[in-house]
Amino acid sequence: MSLHPHDETVPIRVEGVTFNKNPQLFFSGMQFNITLFCNRVLTGAIQCRITYQNVASQRLNTQIIGTTFIEPPALGRKVIVLQASTPKLKFIPGALDG
Repeated sequence: MSLHPHDETVPIRVEGVTFNKNPQLFFSGMQFNITLFCNRVLTGAIQCRITYQNVASQRLNTQIIGTTFIEPPALGRKVIVLQASTPKLKFIPGALDG
């Protein structure tokens, strides 16, 4: 998927992301509505990943917290629902301190 909304060369673009039950408790699973726009016919399944990025520390810590495969969307706009687990605290610097 691409986050370049005006680039017609990419077959699928993300047009919107909304959180269900926002604000969400940090330790609760998360659910997202993703609005996709498909501008050409695709033949295979698409892998979607949800990543958590902690940029509060000096180093960037990225965790994949959700992965799923979806059938190729039909041409046009489609909303999918993705679920993700919470980030693992042991990979967030300072999260387990004091």
